[in-house]
Amino acid sequence: MDLKVYSDYESLSAQTADLITQYINLKPDSLVCIASGHTPVGVFQKLRLAINQEKVNLDNCTFLSLDEWLGIDPSDPGSCLSMLQRDCFILLNIKPNKIQFFNVKAPDLNQECKRINELIAKNGGLDIMLVGVGTNGHVGMNEPGTSFDSFAHVSQLAEETKTVGQKYFNTATELSTGITLGA
Repeated sequence: MDLKVYSDYESLSAQTADLITQYINLKPDSLVCIASGHTPVGVFQKLRLAINQEKVNLDNCTFLSLDEWLGIDPSDPGSCLSMLQRDCFILLNIKPNKIQFFNVKAPDLNQECKRINELIAKNGGLDIMLVGVGTNGHVGMNEPGTSFDSFAHVSQLAEETKTVGQKYFNTATELSTGITLGA
């Protein structure tokens, strides 16, 4: 692991977008997994700048949403998909056929996890994964203690995640479970 520390959010966002740009220029059909939330927004803005400057073309990439709240309609402004649509996909002009995400309305969520796992396997794994670390150390909705050998699964959310997650919603919202890629 190569750990880098940046002096501010702007530098972190610029350097992260640059790493993503370099990788995609080497592998234009990358499978890119991204998290929603406030943390990656600066990276998305820097990627928009790189696109405008013709430093990168994302047209052949497939984007995969990292996770989603269960019991929340995907059209809710606080849903992970809504945040990604607003902060990333529209900004970067990603075509709908290049976006993959968990269908939280699927009748069989285990089958939905299997579908996502198969998508990743068919693509030879993820090429890029942009995630943040939650206040309790979770990555995605993989709460502390989740096995590092796990694949996509339904996750029981920790109390801290339920509480902190309220910031994404306009009104108090029941959060108890999520669906996410493995740890």
